[in-house]
Formats: sequence, structure tokens, C-alpha cells
Amino acid sequence: MMRFVLCVLPFVALNYVSASSSSRVSATSLSHATTEPQTSPPPTLAYTITPVPPLCEPTDTPDVCLMKKTQCSFITKALTPPGGYIKTFLKCAKEAGIVLGNFFFTSIGEAFKSGAPETISDLTSPDLNVVIGIRRCAMNATGLVFPDMSLDRMAIANALVVASNGSPLGYAVAAASASCSQPRSYRMADYLSCLKQICVKRVVLPTEPSPSPSDFSSQFPGSSP
Repeated sequence: MMRFVLCVLPFVALNYVSASSSSRVSATSLSHATTEPQTSPPPTLAYTITPVPPLCEPTDTPDVCLMKKTQCSFITKALTPPGGYIKTFLKCAKEAGIVLGNFFFTSIGEAFKSGAPETISDLTSPDLNVVIGIRRCAMNATGLVFPDMSLDRMAIANALVVASNGSPLGYAVAAASASCSQPRSYRMADYLSCLKQICVKRVVLPTEPSPSPSDFSSQFPGSSP
């Protein structure tokens, strides 16, 4: 009988130790679960810029490409809101109660380098509805739209001629500007890109004869035949 009791006691003790260890492990796990809640990674902001077609052809030399961009720069000048696009976006964002982040400010230089500062509106927010609102505000600030936000084509044509100092190229772009569609979702970047594509096709290379303004005056919107 004594021998049987001695054999049982180690078994009972072993079970007790095992149960105590499991309880301690469970308690520790529960403590960690309550004091260290699970955290999910922060959401990724979906800032994206819809690209616009390049102005230069792959076969253009750097000098020719630079000449095209320089000669067509009057288009951005003609359709830029007073104070510039960046100042306008800042103002429009403030009016909308939007705080612009570092992503917007660090992308400004690249937008100007690409020759399309108007595309920076896409970086004001990851929310497309907010972006569209800021685009609308900036488009209205140009003063080249009617109250229903449709383009004032005549005003735009005049602005193009004035910005180009009455050059033949300015008249040519103004005459063809009506072929560019109304911007969708108030994205002026697309409208300016259309005008610039028209412009680069009419840039006269140094080896070509220059047309005179009279060649385009009859095609100017609102001009007499």
C-alpha cells in the first residue's frame, strides 16, 4: 500500500506542475493581448498623376526638343491663373479646408521640370473628389470660363495670341484651339496638353521658312473671312 501511494504522488505532482505552467502561459498571453493591441499598417496614400503626352519625338535632338518646349511655353503662360498654378492650388485647398502634405510640396519642382505645373493638382489629395474640387476652383480662377464652367473659347484664343506676342505660332495655335475638347473633371492639364501638341506640330525648325500671321488670321475664332 505504501509503495502504491509513493508511485501516485509523483504523477499528481507532475500534473500539478504542468497545469500551473499552462496557467502562467495563458495568463501571460492574455496580458500581452490586452496590453499590446494589434495594429494594422497605415494605409498607403494613392496619389497619382495622369501622364500627359510628351512634347518631343524620340528622334528629336535635345536642342530641337528644347526649342519646341521654349516656343510653346506661351500656352502655359496664357492659361495660368493669376499668381500661378501653385499659389492657386494652395488657395483653393485652403478654401476647401484641405491641408496639403509634404508629398505635394516635394513634387512641385518635378512638375515644373516636366513643363506641366498644372498636373500638380493631382497631388493635392488621395481623394479624387477633393482633387476634382480643387481643379474646378483653379480652372475658374483662370477667368477663361463661363459661369457654367464651359471654356470661353474666344477669350482663350485671344490670350494665346497675347501671350505669344502676336507671333505666327500663337495665331496658329489660337486658330486650332477649338479642336481641343472641354476638360473632363476640370483637368486643365489635358486641355493644355492638347494645345501644346498642336503647337509642337507647327513649330518651324531653323531650316524651314516662317509663316506670317496673316496666314492664320482668317482661321482665328471670330475673325472675318
